[in-house]
Amino acid sequence: MESRNGSEVLQDALNEDITSFFRSAPPLKDDHNVSQKIHNFIEQNFSSSGNRRIVCVTSGGTTVPLEQRCVRYIDNFSSGHRGAASTEYFIKAGYAVIFLHRR
Repeated sequence: MESRNGSEVLQDALNEDITSFFRSAPPLKDDHNVSQKIHNFIEQNFSSSGNRRIVCVTSGGTTVPLEQRCVRYIDNFSSGHRGAASTEYFIKAGYAVIFLHRR
């Protein structure tokens, strides 16, 4: 019989929690279009530009539901200043930047 250590059991539980979260989260609006735009951006900046470095910066507040039927949630109202400043730094350093922000 195969024996599993504690870290494998914890990793399996974490993977199940992650899978459950994404199954219950609302779908991304127009996900195919967004995926295509990201793919095109990466292709354009990596292949044709001599393998230009690409970075993804997330910025602004975050809302995380505490349950599947979102009645309660944790929210922060970050201004996004640090993300914007980081993006400027990366652009000046020659990176191609994917900038994700909250509306």
